[in-house]
Amino acid sequence: MPIDLVLALDVSGSMDGAKLESLKKSVLQLLDCLTDNDRLAIFTFSDKAYILFDLQPVGALKVR
Repeated sequence: MPIDLVLALDVSGSMDGAKLESLKKSVLQLLDCLTDNDRLAIFTFSDKAYILFDLQPVGALKVR
């Protein structure tokens, strides 16, 4: 059964260096576990929030 997932990613200054690289790696690993029928939304936040992707099928997010 497909799932809907929303990721809220902290990209503030405290996430620089190794923390940010770990976050990126984790998101890519998560994407590999999802199917094209699952739906994903991603937003980032620091001092403001930004929507990167509205909820949409993972198959439409092939951005790598």
